[in-house]
Amino acid sequence: MGKTYDLSDPKEVEKDVTDRLRDYTHISHLNFDLTNSPNKVVMTWYREMLPEYDMRDGLLYESDILMMTGNGYEGFQPKYDCSGFAHFPNIINLIPTEDFISSYIKNSKYYGATKPKKVEVEETRTYLTVRLEYSGGGKVQNNSKT
Repeated sequence: MGKTYDLSDPKEVEKDVTDRLRDYTHISHLNFDLTNSPNKVVMTWYREMLPEYDMRDGLLYESDILMMTGNGYEGFQPKYDCSGFAHFPNIINLIPTEDFISSYIKNSKYYGATKPKKVEVEETRTYLTVRLEYSGGGKVQNNSKT
């Protein structure tokens, strides 16, 4: 993944991100939606969580972060990585939401996307939403990277 998108055609971005996620994960029920207005972008990834995953306030599952940032897809590594530790198979890792937001903002600037003024994350068992507010038009880091 690891791509910066121009938002002039949101449907094209949605299709590209959804296709890339499905190709990488081989999971056909992953979907991505993008809503773009003059100073706000809302990105939603639809996925199902395994029953053993519990929602925890202030924490995001590392697997969701990897999906949003494109970390590891096609060799992409974000400049600022919020996980910062070794990855072990069959271990469920949780990352503080604030660490993700901080890394997202730093990566947006680093990769030439418009730096958001505000980032909010909402995680449920069936979807994950990132809301970005920014000044003026511009590009959004495909934190599927969209």
